Amino acid sequence: MTALARNITGLELRDYQQDAVDSVFRIWEEEPTSSPLIVLPTGAGKSVCVAELSCRFLAEYGKKVICVIHVKELVAQNYRKFREHEPSIGVGIFSASLGRKDYGRRVTFANIQSIYRQAEHFRNVGLLLIDEVHLVPHADDGMYRTFINGLRAVNPDLKICGLTATPWRTNSGNLCEAYGEAQPIFSEVAYELPMTELLKRGFLSTMRAAP
Repeated sequence: MTALARNITGLELRDYQQDAVDSVFRIWEEEPTSSPLIVLPTGAGKSVCVAELSCRFLAEYGKKVICVIHVKELVAQNYRKFREHEPSIGVGIFSASLGRKDYGRRVTFANIQSIYRQAEHFRNVGLLLIDEVHLVPHADDGMYRTFINGLRAVNPDLKICGLTATPWRTNSGNLCEAYGEAQPIFSEVAYELPMTELLKRGFLSTMRAAP
């Protein structure tokens, strides 16, 4: 595959971004209940992967998508990237700090703090994307678990996919392994690309200290 690949949604993806998205859907074909992770370094373009995952899920499964994250700046960034590439798809923001609480959109970008008690208003959501998942607590309670349990109560077939730059938490280890009595949200790493590969291919720049 070339360094840039174009797929049916019109998004231009780098080859590793396309491979990451393909890996998630390949896993769901083999194991529909799996909750996979995409591991890409900071600067690799996870927001493009979020947009492509959303568009492809809409095309293949016909259910709505929510992407949650903990900070408003990343909510806005993911929203802008999606709008840039797919302006024809109804997309909204659910974030008190951004002054918007949109319902009924095909794709929604949300602060977890604003949406975690609102699952009953998002009954036709088939895919929950969680960005920066290394910051999701491993415990069985909390906002992320509350939202997941609420979505599954109205849609038992809910699929979950996470994105992160690291599949480890400093205080509790691997994101795909149990920690104490708490079971992991994520089942396996679908795709992982080291920073060294992106540096070697010129997608990231090396750091140099100022003299």
